[in-house]
Amino acid sequence: MSLFFEDVEIKNESTPEASVVVEDVSGLLSVTLESEMTWHNLETSVMKEEFQAVMNEDQLRLEGSKETMFQKIIKFFDGLWKKLVTVIQNIITRLQTSFVNGTKFIAKRSDAIKKYTGGRSATVFEWSSQSQTVAQISGTFKKDLAGQLVKAVKTASTSGQAKSADELAKDLGFDGMSGMDAKLLSIGHGPARKSVVVSKEMLNKAVSDVEGAKVAISALKELANQARTMVATGKKEATDGLKAVKEKSEQLQKQKTASSSTARAATTVINKYINVYIKLAMDRFGDSLRMVQSAVGGVKADDKATAQKAKADAKAEKGKAKEAEAKTDDTKKEDFDLFGLTLEDFEDEAIEEDVVEEDLDLDSFSLEDLELEEDVETEELEEGLEFDFEF
Repeated sequence: MSLFFEDVEIKNESTPEASVVVEDVSGLLSVTLESEMTWHNLETSVMKEEFQAVMNEDQLRLEGSKETMFQKIIKFFDGLWKKLVTVIQNIITRLQTSFVNGTKFIAKRSDAIKKYTGGRSATVFEWSSQSQTVAQISGTFKKDLAGQLVKAVKTASTSGQAKSADELAKDLGFDGMSGMDAKLLSIGHGPARKSVVVSKEMLNKAVSDVEGAKVAISALKELANQARTMVATGKKEATDGLKAVKEKSEQLQKQKTASSSTARAATTVINKYINVYIKLAMDRFGDSLRMVQSAVGGVKADDKATAQKAKADAKAEKGKAKEAEAKTDDTKKEDFDLFGLTLEDFEDEAIEEDVVEEDLDLDSFSLEDLELEEDVETEELEEGLEFDFEF
């Protein structure tokens, strides 16, 4: 699925907010779906093995199946984290590229930005007062989800009752997993864009927003660290379960099975949370660029009109001068008339072509357009996520 930086479809089927779904703009939802399928296959294979052991009254085989289960869970979390790191590093690379291109776009148009006095319109989302910049959105999403989710894992480890992703989402204050997207989107903007008049103040804020958008990368890394915490917690619970098998503690095995399953569900919640954050951050970045584009486009139009008027005035003055010269120099004109010609026939008027600098077409704006400029030299990326896979 193509994920990045295009305006993401929001599906709203005429009912409650719960019907709002944000597509996979980050790639994390694809990882989540794959992990859920892997987990389901793991549970199915373990259940089959345990069933065969019970049917054959093979205690050694039964114990072996439990040991194999926890080994598979440990391997599952190792594999899950490697996939998450790959996706997150890809997001960071693409964010960095877009932000650098956005900054260069503004730098090349600094003169037009300074000249802007107002009056131009841009089509943007209606943002809440708390989400007027990428930095504000990032601050809103910087919450310690992992701290609350780790508590849920510990509770499952004590009770022996696993919690689903839907139950964990409700614990965090959402209307289950199905209600997360709607509630998180409402933090940022409404469902559709509308035309607004860009004031000089709005333009200045938009410019600052684009230039400061790299804060989103730091926020993403913090959220990624929370995902890492949940993966590490799940692996630890599975490792403790493996020890419980060797100690032949059936109660502890049950508890660690529940806690590792809860940790796996917690990664699903965090992945969904990050996905909506990426959408909102890039929506805000895109709207800021739209306002800048509209403003500089207006300045260029004014400059072009002024230049055309000056050219027309000059041509008119030149015509008057020719007419005056023709009236005071009848002799020369009559000489040339011998050949059926006039002075005007020898006037060499240069044809001037207007050269208009090509701009981004933000009427059908996609932030991926910024990545197509071949002359852009991407700044050296910030150091990536320095995570090892040993928890």
